[in-house]
Amino acid sequence: MMNKRRRYFYHLKFNTLNFFDSDEKLEKEVSKLNDRINIFCITSGRSGSGTMYRIWDSLQGVDASHEPKPNFHKVMRSAQKNPKWARDFLRWEKFPAMLRSHAKAYVETSHLFCKAFIEPALEFGLRPSFITLRRDPRAIAISHLMLRTIPGRTWGGQAFCLSPQDSVFLSVEDWEGLTDYQLCYWYALEIQKRQAVYEKILPQKGLQNFSITTRELNDIDRVTEMVETLAGDAITPDTKRLSTVVGQLYNHRRGSGARTPDIDFDREESELERRLAATEKTLVL
Repeated sequence: MMNKRRRYFYHLKFNTLNFFDSDEKLEKEVSKLNDRINIFCITSGRSGSGTMYRIWDSLQGVDASHEPKPNFHKVMRSAQKNPKWARDFLRWEKFPAMLRSHAKAYVETSHLFCKAFIEPALEFGLRPSFITLRRDPRAIAISHLMLRTIPGRTWGGQAFCLSPQDSVFLSVEDWEGLTDYQLCYWYALEIQKRQAVYEKILPQKGLQNFSITTRELNDIDRVTEMVETLAGDAITPDTKRLSTVVGQLYNHRRGSGARTPDIDFDREESELERRLAATEKTLVL
């Protein structure tokens, strides 16, 4: 998230750059990006995105990152209320950083890309491929809870997660009264819904989307299939290299002295699900 001073700096910077921008310059830069393979993740975080990064990073010809600078979280919260923040961040921060990479494939496994940035990226003309990385919603929720990353409530939850007060697919009334676990579980369900929507729409746009679960990241054959599907002949899925990272646990954090909380998960999840309502959210892709 941005403090007022940084927000003012970015606002001034983006407005100045936009004043001197041209459609021709943008088209040229996006065309250059589309000359190579670009891959992003649609996932929740705490789902194996760190492992996903390690898998792609083990392959020759791939420039892989997990949450590289410039990081989406700087403007993600602002972009929920004003999509222009996402457009300007992509145009003047992320795209220039991507252009500095000369690898055959650029892979970024950040879970933030699906939280305001897919739509403007496609509007600009970018033609990336996607990985839908899934994990059981309860497991996601417990992991966020133990790290005190509570959507809409703690600093980490606001900086890195969606909140019920954002433009979301699953709305819930009086969300402030939810327990910490219910907020984490709501977030996992929201991402699950988001994945289902994108999984339907992206192929209609001629874009590749490979769905894989956290557990399947331990399966060398499934991982090889992912690389072959998304990278084609450009990248060789070297099984010897892949075998050094497939099945390894990365970024495994539980919080300081954390233990699995004593919560009636079934009851709290049922209470939340009764209060959920589908939102008529329209995606423009």
